[in-house]
Amino acid sequence: MSTNLGTNLPTAAQALLSGDNLDQKAGTGFLLVSQQEDGFPHAMVLSPGEVLASDSSTLRFALFAQSSTSRNMQARPAAMMCFACDGAAYYVKCEARFLPSAAGVPEGLALFVAPIKTVLEDREPSAVVTSGFHFTDKRTPEEIRAQWDASIAAMRGAKAG
Repeated sequence: MSTNLGTNLPTAAQALLSGDNLDQKAGTGFLLVSQQEDGFPHAMVLSPGEVLASDSSTLRFALFAQSSTSRNMQARPAAMMCFACDGAAYYVKCEARFLPSAAGVPEGLALFVAPIKTVLEDREPSAVVTSGFHFTDKRTPEEIRAQWDASIAAMRGAKAG
């Protein structure tokens, strides 16, 4: 059974989504679920360089501008991000808002700011969550870092205005 933690991420989850120590987070995936036009959920896996907890109650996303998820969230802002952290599964419900005039955004990306509406935690002492989505990026570490650093900098610098 999930526990409603309110609108704030716990400390361990906020650290995971901080945009810091990205090299240590390579391969970690975060499932972002948006709503398609037909009402069905649409899922995509984000890398650590595409999501940022700018504070304990706000997520930011840097998505490919032409992706289905980007289009979905511009039309229907309700979204949910799911991930594993600190022995638990988290389901973070948020309302994403497209930032159309964000300066310093790498070409081809769309930025979103998403105030958190609810953080649900699934934690069971007898069933510790040991893994969520993981992936292997075939690019060089330098290529990955360059993209992630640019995305994190854009998300940190974008005004939510």
